[in-house]
Amino acid sequence: MLRDHPWFEVVALSASEASVGKKYRDGAKWVLDKEIPEDMAEMRIVKATPSDIKGAGAEVVFSALPSEVARRTEMGMAESGLFVVAD
Repeated sequence: MLRDHPWFEVVALSASEASVGKKYRDGAKWVLDKEIPEDMAEMRIVKATPSDIKGAGAEVVFSALPSEVARRTEMGMAESGLFVVAD
């Protein structure tokens, strides 16, 4: 949903640990009616760690993590200086 947003550029995508290193199209569960944009579908999934996210050039994290892992992961991102937006 952030593709072509005037203020944000998607520089990294993250999913479960089992998906790290896979192309997003192969490692993520896509639930939207539209197809995955090709440029994002080809992106490699990175670990959901502050160092990997920051290493990709991100400053803002948009999170939709399940609640059982969200608090720990999102707090770590915020404590590292990333701005976290969670749903």
